[in-house]
Amino acid sequence: MIKSIFQLKYYVGISCVLALSACEHLQKDAKSVEASYQKSASDTVIYTNIVQVLQNIRRDLPSEVRLIVLQGRVLLVGYVANAQEHIDVVNAIWKIKGVQEVIDHLEHVPSNEKIGFDLQNTFIKTQLDTMFLTNSAVHYGNFQYMVFKKNLYVLACTASETEKEAFYAMVKKTPTLQKVYFYSTHRQ
Repeated sequence: MIKSIFQLKYYVGISCVLALSACEHLQKDAKSVEASYQKSASDTVIYTNIVQVLQNIRRDLPSEVRLIVLQGRVLLVGYVANAQEHIDVVNAIWKIKGVQEVIDHLEHVPSNEKIGFDLQNTFIKTQLDTMFLTNSAVHYGNFQYMVFKKNLYVLACTASETEKEAFYAMVKKTPTLQKVYFYSTHRQ
């Protein structure tokens, strides 16, 4: 009887250790998911603040500038009226809480020469969307992109150089693209 009580205590002890281990694992997973949501939420807040800043500089500026925010990194593409407006935009974005990097592809273009975000860009983006969604070699969601003036601008968080190379191998198949601007960091 003493032996069976000892065995029972042993099994209960092992069960408790396993249960605690499982709880710790679940807590770590929950913290990881929470951190992921916080990053995306902070990116959304940064994006919203940037749009507000652009409107404060010039009311119609948000329609002429496209932006991507990924993990506090901001990619700007589009038009500004002049050099002073360009400086104002970049400086104002740097002042927004959470911004870690500003990648600037803004152009100074007079109003009458603006090409805009036209249907050709939309067609190329649709081609790329389809390609990325149907190819499992690239982890869609770890990068964001836009097409402007037949150029592809990508902001990514890649796991390895292999993932980056897989991305390039795919976009080379899009004959309408002129250039690819790829900015990435490695995730841990």
